[in-house]
Amino acid sequence: MSVQVAPDVIRSPPAASEPAAGFEWSTYAERLERAGVSWRTYQALDDFDDNALAWFTSFIRAKPGSALYERGLRAVGDPAEQGAPFAMGDALVEAFAADVRDDRLPQVSWLIAPAALSEHANYAPPSECTDYDLAP
Repeated sequence: MSVQVAPDVIRSPPAASEPAAGFEWSTYAERLERAGVSWRTYQALDDFDDNALAWFTSFIRAKPGSALYERGLRAVGDPAEQGAPFAMGDALVEAFAADVRDDRLPQVSWLIAPAALSEHANYAPPSECTDYDLAP
């Protein structure tokens, strides 16, 4: 979703000591937005903090209703949506599949697995965490 390599970044302290304000450089998502390219992240609420966009100042400051928030941070089944139940991984896959089926898929999509289905699930080996492998 983003990358920056610069001498001052390479010599900086570990990421854990980065200021809470967030990273300042622009993300691919922001560049896509400016270029008029449709994009979206598909994530559940328990995303294991794997949505890198959440660590950038522009997304930290994004308000519900804004393009950056709705496309980059809004979780599938977010209880903030009226009447939406708390959603886990199945809802994420169903939302993505519905957008594919209904020809609403953005030009660029990122799928962020929920914690229980990620490669970190209970610290299991990757071979046991292949719930989202795509098959023909």
